[in-house]
Amino acid sequence: MEAITFALFAKPGRAEQETLLFTKSLRQFGGIYKNAPVWVMTLESSPLSKDTVTQLEKYRVQLQTVELAEDLINFPFAVKSMIAGLAETLIKGTSQLLVWLDRDSLIIQEPNELILPAGKTLGYRPVDHKNIGSPYDEPPDDFWETLYQHNQVSPDKVFPILTSVDQIHLRPYINAGMLVVRPEAGLLHQWGSAFNKIYQHPEITPYYEIHPLYKIFIHQAVLSAMLTHVLPFEEWFELPYQINYPLHMHKNYPTQKKPKDIHQVVTCRYDTFFEDKNWQEQISLPDPFGSWLLHNISPLLDSIAKEIH
Repeated sequence: MEAITFALFAKPGRAEQETLLFTKSLRQFGGIYKNAPVWVMTLESSPLSKDTVTQLEKYRVQLQTVELAEDLINFPFAVKSMIAGLAETLIKGTSQLLVWLDRDSLIIQEPNELILPAGKTLGYRPVDHKNIGSPYDEPPDDFWETLYQHNQVSPDKVFPILTSVDQIHLRPYINAGMLVVRPEAGLLHQWGSAFNKIYQHPEITPYYEIHPLYKIFIHQAVLSAMLTHVLPFEEWFELPYQINYPLHMHKNYPTQKKPKDIHQVVTCRYDTFFEDKNWQEQISLPDPFGSWLLHNISPLLDSIAKEIH
């Protein structure tokens, strides 16, 4: 059985280059995990280009095509929420751990921190900012009360987490950009089921009109509420900040934890980071990662330029 498997969702365009860059980074800097299986989930209605498929196969990536209803495809992050469970089912029985991650991720050094300790079922990072989160020192607002009712969350299950950038204590509200799970627990499958039941519920949809952030982050809020109900606190494991480090928020990261150079990070998310023409000036990029990145980043930068213009 594999120690760890990585899986992500990809679609045509810029996402193809992000997927390739992640896979290359794992194969180059993953250390003892560099040959770990990688599953790329795609939609039947949005196939990747033949060139991308050829390159992914070169890096021993396994591709899985899925079909989803159009209303799910068109809703923000619904695809990620729904097919996470399919990835979990695919590797169940073949891997001890599954890392479900966003494709704009990079492996910078051997990711030993992704290996969950005994007795832990979920590895997570807190959200970076409060956005629609529920402050721990205040009563839940109507939105979170509704989520908790639908997910049967009792008050005694709630505990505080600290957001990574704005340093606010919230009720459990975790970053869906990277999750480490034990596949046999079925947590990702439960996420998809919970999301599908609630995202168009008449008690929830009015919030989408109140502020667009509710629609953008409902997938993350549902994930957090569902996990709060089904998973005992003792089985949660907060991953260190060097995992899924938000490179695009480097300027605003708390000074006491801000890495001096990229080698102090294990994995990162970059989001809009490379859209800044001065991205090389934002954080020190020593070798070997720096030269590797400069050698491999051009296709992604070209895709970003086309997308922006």
